[in-house]
Amino acid sequence: MKKRILIVDDDLLVSKALTLLIESEGYDVETKFSGKKLLNEPALSADLILLDRHLTDMDGLNICKHLKMQASTQNIPIIIISASADLEALARNAGADDFVIKPFIIRELLDKVKRALINISDY
Repeated sequence: MKKRILIVDDDLLVSKALTLLIESEGYDVETKFSGKKLLNEPALSADLILLDRHLTDMDGLNICKHLKMQASTQNIPIIIISASADLEALARNAGADDFVIKPFIIRELLDKVKRALINISDY
């Protein structure tokens, strides 16, 4: 069964680029453009979340903290994506499993996605 990646980014171009990239690796992709809509979803189903730090309606770090405190989503790996390189420690403190700096190196991003998905297979 294909792994399902949820991309949460309010930048349409970034979302489309990430979607094409992730789908080309054989994953199923769903995109969301709003943090509030993500948190209001009754049953969040994903194997991995790629989460932008700066969304127009919410801070990605707060979303990450919230998801990591919920029993239903705490084991979903979250990779925070940000243009601010100095946010890695904050992302990890928020519960993120990994961090990627924009503009990202494609191979590095894909390696982090694969590594996170391998780690959840160990549960």
